[in-house]
Formats: sequence, C-alpha cells, structure tokens
Amino acid sequence: MLQKKTTVKLPVKSFGDMKYVAINISGKLYDFLIDTGASNMCIDSELESLLLRSGKISKSKYRPKTYTIADGSKIVLNETTISSIDIGGVNFKNIKVAIGDRNTSRLLGMSFLNQFKWEIKGNYLELRNK
Repeated sequence: MLQKKTTVKLPVKSFGDMKYVAINISGKLYDFLIDTGASNMCIDSELESLLLRSGKISKSKYRPKTYTIADGSKIVLNETTISSIDIGGVNFKNIKVAIGDRNTSRLLGMSFLNQFKWEIKGNYLELRNK
C-alpha cells in the first residue's frame, strides 16, 4: 500500500491497444503489461530468481493455483506474495504474484491494481491511495 496521500506516476508505453509500464527492480527495468483481465500480478522465472536471491519471496510459501488464460485454456502456476518491492520510488508491501517460466508475460494484474485508485492519464499510470 502507499503512504498517506501519495500518488505514484509510472510512464506508460503503448503498443496498439496494449499498455506497458517499466518497473525498476534492483536496478533493472522490467516491462509489465497492464492487464485488467489478470487476477494477479504475474512474473517470469528471471524475475523470480532475482526476488528469491534478495529474500523478497520464498519457495516455502509457494502454492500451486490453476489459472484460466485468455484463450480459455488452463495452466498451473505457483502463487506467492512479494514481501516488499520499490516501484516508482515508493515501497509496496505484500503483493500477490503468480510465477511462470521464462516465456511467461509479466502482467500488472488486479492483485496489484485493486489496492489503489488508479487510472491511465495520458502517458502515465497514476496510483493513489484508496
């Protein structure tokens, strides 16, 4: 969650109808698709490895969960919670994520977005306290 009366603005890149935000995690930028159809934030195995090494997630807390993806098929991904992560210079805590393999799209889903009042204003994703 955000600190009191905080607004975070993340630059948005558009590719057709798809909108992405670049999130700096441990000095490296990762593009995340803003996906309101995704129940959770989703990360790939590269980001998983970084979060494991930094102690932000733990394999002992993984839970398998079945997800239905856009084409209607079902996949099983591990679900866990990121203890804390800095995004846009602000620390966010207890973010639920699904973990895929190296080919998994990074998604900024509703487990993250629903914690805020959010909207895309021009070329920015604005996150505000609820």
